[in-house]
Amino acid sequence: MGRIRTRFFLGCVALVLGLAACSPNSQTSTSTPSSFSVFLTASPNAIPAAASADQPGGCSNITAKVFNTKGQLVDGALVTFTRSLGRFPVGDEEFDAVTVSTTNGIALVVLCAKDVKGTSIVTATVEDAHNTVLVTIF
Repeated sequence: MGRIRTRFFLGCVALVLGLAACSPNSQTSTSTPSSFSVFLTASPNAIPAAASADQPGGCSNITAKVFNTKGQLVDGALVTFTRSLGRFPVGDEEFDAVTVSTTNGIALVVLCAKDVKGTSIVTATVEDAHNTVLVTIF
């Protein structure tokens, strides 16, 4: 069984605030009684697989918007992203899970395909609230 590596990043979403457009694969929910709700999108929601293990595949921007119970965007919320396929590249490393702090209520990570095709289930979790989005790797 592979190990899960998690890395925490602060403030890395400030440059991408305009990338939070809704996609047909968007979902929103309040999973449990929580002080937060999460709206999650993938753009694009279908990416090509890598031709081989040593080559890069396509990538998708995964954007989480975090709201409080009053519907206001929450700054500084810690969002943990996990996935079932693909990878979260950060610099020269890649991770199975990453935790990002929201800036202006938005947290962004990039999911990149490996050489395995299928549907990646990407989950964003903030305290008790979570949401998923599907990314097809073809």
